[in-house]
Amino acid sequence: VYERRLALYDGVFDKNKSEWDVTPLPFNEVSYSYAHPSISEDGNTLYFVSDKPGGYGGTDIYRVVRRDSVWENPFNLGPVVNSAENEVFPFFKNNTLYFASNGHGGLGGMDLFQCTKTINGFSPPVNLGYPINSTADDFSLIATMDERNGYFASARNGNDDIYFFNKP
Repeated sequence: VYERRLALYDGVFDKNKSEWDVTPLPFNEVSYSYAHPSISEDGNTLYFVSDKPGGYGGTDIYRVVRRDSVWENPFNLGPVVNSAENEVFPFFKNNTLYFASNGHGGLGGMDLFQCTKTINGFSPPVNLGYPINSTADDFSLIATMDERNGYFASARNGNDDIYFFNKP
């Protein structure tokens, strides 16, 4: 059985060569997947998911910080965010972590949740509810700076389609 493992890379565009210089991130391990990266605007904080051992479920959300151009060791966001199932597609904006999970309950399949960063970690996940979530898989939310507009993916019509939202 062939298994494909995903890895995360750092890419810098070299204008002189008109090409990308791509290097794997130092914490990748070939036996596990590292996926769904979401990087801060300053490029120094990365949220991602991995199925590496030591987590709470199938895939967990991790955070890693870059200091002085060096990536530190990633750390698991813990059992408040991560469940015994799968957490995927993290997106961090304005002190809020958005992600999809099939382990925190909801309307069905994967649902979208949000947590607020606190001094001790993150607040418990809050389901974004209907009409963002449906009885199908809903995932991969991104939002504008003011979090009033954005996009997410959903299988509510039988396929993975992209939807736009606008908060009144």
